[in-house]
Amino acid sequence: MKVGANDALRWGIVVLLSLASVFWYAARLTHMRCCSQDWVDSAPTEVVRNDRAKVRAWNLSEVANLRRKTYRDSLICVGAAAIMSGLYLASRISRKKAVTQRETKDTV
Repeated sequence: MKVGANDALRWGIVVLLSLASVFWYAARLTHMRCCSQDWVDSAPTEVVRNDRAKVRAWNLSEVANLRRKTYRDSLICVGAAAIMSGLYLASRISRKKAVTQRETKDTV
């Protein structure tokens, strides 16, 4: 079976949109499972509390960075799918014009 350019574009669009949805849901599910504020407040000494606060702040920033990167990857996939959709539509329009021109030449 011969795979044409339009088939490859359609499959590429499907794959990219699937990846975008996976990245989007991964970003939505990204959260910090440790180091709550109660854990920081329950420190026995001030030194331990400061260390726990540093660990919690670092974890929060890491989770935020991961979420931001995952959203970015999702948007990149959506953008690539949009570009491929534009290419697909352009190829369909040019094919339709070619068929119309061929039909007008045949009738003349």
